[in-house]
Amino acid sequence: MDMLKFMERTGQNHREIAEKIGVSISTINALKVGRAKPSYDLCQKLLLSGMTINELFGEETECFVIDRLRDKIAPKSADDPAFLEAVKKALAALGKN
Repeated sequence: MDMLKFMERTGQNHREIAEKIGVSISTINALKVGRAKPSYDLCQKLLLSGMTINELFGEETECFVIDRLRDKIAPKSADDPAFLEAVKKALAALGKN
C-alpha cells in the first residue's frame, strides 16, 4: 500500500483520511509505514474514498484488474451517435458551471 502517494495526490493529511473512513489517525500512520495491513472492509473504504487500485495493491494488481475488465467493457467509439450525444451533453453541462 502506498498511503503516502495517496495523501500527496489528494492533498489530504492523516486526520482527514482517518475521519473520512472512520479509523484512528494511528491506524492511518500504521498503514503508511507498513506496520499494519488493511482489512477487507478498510480496503473498500479506502477505494471508495478515492484511493486507486495501484495505491492500494500495487501496479501488478492494477494491470491484472484492467486486463480482466477490458473484455467486459465495450469500448465507445467516436462514431457511435449515443456516445457523441453524451459527450455533447457533458460539455454543455461543464459550460453552465
